[in-house]
Amino acid sequence: MRIAGIIGVTAILAAPATAAEVQQELDAISVTATLGNRGTLMALGAATSLLPCPPLLGLLALAADAGSMTAGAACGASFGLGLVCSPLVVAGGGLGLIARHLRLEVCGMQTILQLFACLMLITMGLRLLLGV
Repeated sequence: MRIAGIIGVTAILAAPATAAEVQQELDAISVTATLGNRGTLMALGAATSLLPCPPLLGLLALAADAGSMTAGAACGASFGLGLVCSPLVVAGGGLGLIARHLRLEVCGMQTILQLFACLMLITMGLRLLLGV
């Protein structure tokens, strides 16, 4: 694709043409390159979804090298236990308690806060769609 683009740009620059014709050809090449990049990124995303996460790959390698089935199972169990006791889970529970306390404190302002959050989401969505 890149070689075709270089050949196309070279052919445009070599042939005498008006500025409008040159701009039109460059825009066509630009659109083709953009669509090609999107397809490549989509294929890369689809291929990435087929791979397990890197920590899991490390666990599988460690379990396979453990020497026995029980040692490999112990590696897997310790990995699972580490995921259950993750600091994020503990922090999530703590944040849930804080949120409950805040909900009781700002009960009268709930409608205002919901409206503000709604307007922020709409604004962010419009900025994303309009490319601002």
